[in-house]
Amino acid sequence: MGRTAILQKIEASGLAGGVKTYCAGIMRGNLSSSLKDALKVDAAKVITNIDLSLAEGGEILGCSKEDVLFATGFNKNNRAPERFESALAEIRAASFLHREGFSGLKLIGQSSKKTADISGVKAGRKYAFEVCCIQKKGDLSSAGGADLDRLAAKYDEKVMQVNSSRKECGCEGGGVVFVINPYNFLTFTDDADLKTFARRLYAGKSRSRSVHVCLISGDSSAVFPEW
Repeated sequence: MGRTAILQKIEASGLAGGVKTYCAGIMRGNLSSSLKDALKVDAAKVITNIDLSLAEGGEILGCSKEDVLFATGFNKNNRAPERFESALAEIRAASFLHREGFSGLKLIGQSSKKTADISGVKAGRKYAFEVCCIQKKGDLSSAGGADLDRLAAKYDEKVMQVNSSRKECGCEGGGVVFVINPYNFLTFTDDADLKTFARRLYAGKSRSRSVHVCLISGDSSAVFPEW
């Protein structure tokens, strides 16, 4: 689909004004972007998914769909590669955690300290989660050893932020949520192959069973260890 037609679809959509401004700016700009690539393939689907994701996430997090994206700290003028996807991944992670039975989900405010992104409660236990958006097309369940090592290193890095928030907020548990292409799906389906990958990722080192690995790829998801 051509740029003019995509811009017309963005303008005619129900997206919040700031989100429209951002998406239109991405389409008009010269920077490479996975969002731009996705819009070129199926603009109507991507726009609809973003709109529904923001509405669902806003309801869960206690924000309007107009405000929820910006509650993550996202700035519509920030055209840095994949910044939008990272913000949307936090919202999708909140939707996933809600489906997993978490309540009281909140975005943890930005500060000078490195903290986790989301807090929530499950079975009377408070958790802190760090969200990591992976810019890789495909499915984690088919990833090779190099990807496993890369994600394991990223997990170790993000766990430090999770543990910092756990200590500061008195959380008993936590986790790292890896999200691939957050504007490309709406539902979550448990996936056995993805769980195998999560188990391999978790088993790479001696890890606390209080800190989980959550993987979301396409419409598939997995958690290890079990809650």
